Amino acid sequence: MSSYEGSCILHKIPLNDNLIDDRYMTSPSEFRIIRFRILSRHNPGHISCQRKGDTTVRRFLSKATRALIITSIFAVSNATGTNLTGSTENALDTPQNPTTSQWQTLKFEGSKLFISLSSELHRELLSSAQAREELLDTTPRPGLPPTDEQVIKLNLKTSVMGSHTDFTLWQNPDLRALQRTALYGGLKDWYRTYRFGPEAAYSLKVKPEKNEKGRPWQEWSKKQENFYDIAPAEQALSISETEAIFELIAQGRLSSSAAAQTLYVYDRDGILSVQLNVVGSEKIKVDYTRTSDSGNEHIEGSTNAFKVEIVARPFDTERQSADFNFMGYKDNIFIYIDGDRNLPLRIKGKADYVGEVQIDLSGVHY
Repeated sequence: MSSYEGSCILHKIPLNDNLIDDRYMTSPSEFRIIRFRILSRHNPGHISCQRKGDTTVRRFLSKATRALIITSIFAVSNATGTNLTGSTENALDTPQNPTTSQWQTLKFEGSKLFISLSSELHRELLSSAQAREELLDTTPRPGLPPTDEQVIKLNLKTSVMGSHTDFTLWQNPDLRALQRTALYGGLKDWYRTYRFGPEAAYSLKVKPEKNEKGRPWQEWSKKQENFYDIAPAEQALSISETEAIFELIAQGRLSSSAAAQTLYVYDRDGILSVQLNVVGSEKIKVDYTRTSDSGNEHIEGSTNAFKVEIVARPFDTERQSADFNFMGYKDNIFIYIDGDRNLPLRIKGKADYVGEVQIDLSGVHY
């Protein structure tokens, strides 16, 4: 790679530990992103670089350019009393600004034998003020606040074999989870809320009495509240939820050339380390409708998709197994992604009661 010259555009550097920020560099030929993360106040850092639209980290800057960038950043760092260190492999280390040009709704359908499956994902951007109205107040152990002007709200509805799930997640743009709710219906009826704080997660679990079945969950009377402490070793992690994988895709942070990325996913028995590995590409058939302000377009045929494997393990290596669930899939989970459009085209894996099953994109709305 030839030497690279440009200028570093420095914005406000956050003063809190464990915050993440992007630095940008420009050149006549292309746009590159300079990345680093604040990890401590004591260690000098390094700079890594990536192409626009490509989440693969590349350290290809010339020594002179790297030295200039580091010197500039640490000049600001010294003025603010903050020392900086380099980026990590955590998928939350490169937050992107969510934009309204990304998809808003995805619909998936599938079947196996006489069983039909369907899922619908809705993506919404809330102002921080709107989000605060929807987030629970868990005083005396308050939850994490919005850290940006916008909060990403994802709602996922799934249906299989008479069972229904309605899942909602509120997250900061860096994908750190603020709150999530889940309403289960069909074989069992129950409701769960988690409100995430820096040291604990508040939990509300609600079930109906026999005479309350069929009523809204707000009218159910069997309630159980708890605070589940987060282990000290896990409190420094940017804790997310599995549904944040869709946001990684929407923001273009998963690509065919990307290194493995990791999400740290909440589980009350201990945080899970969920790794997303690009394991190749395949040509698959697609048949879906794309809807936008300009109208509807039917997409049918074959396309190349890169294949991402999802593997979950306990963050605490002393735990033997991980109770992992992504959209009802428990094992052998793969997502096929259209890298040009940042669209998940197919999801497959093992699910309870039905075994190996796949769902395919049937509709996308912008």
